[in-house]
Amino acid sequence: MKGQNNPIKIYEVMDAESESLLKLRKQMQPDFACGVSHYQQQEFSIAKEYFQKVLRLNPQDRTT
Repeated sequence: MKGQNNPIKIYEVMDAESESLLKLRKQMQPDFACGVSHYQQQEFSIAKEYFQKVLRLNPQDRTT
C-alpha cells in the first residue's frame, strides 16, 4: 500500500473450499511461498518461475 512501510499479514479463509481445492492449494503453497520470498528479495525472474509453476497446477488461481 502507498505510504505503508511495515509489512502486514494477509490471511486466506479456506474453510468454504471443496476438499479437492484444499488439497490443490496445499500442494501449491510451498511454490507460492518461494515465489513471494524471491519477489520480496527483488529476484523477479526466479519468482516468476515459481508463480508459473503454481499457475500450471491451477490456471484459475487469481492470487498468483
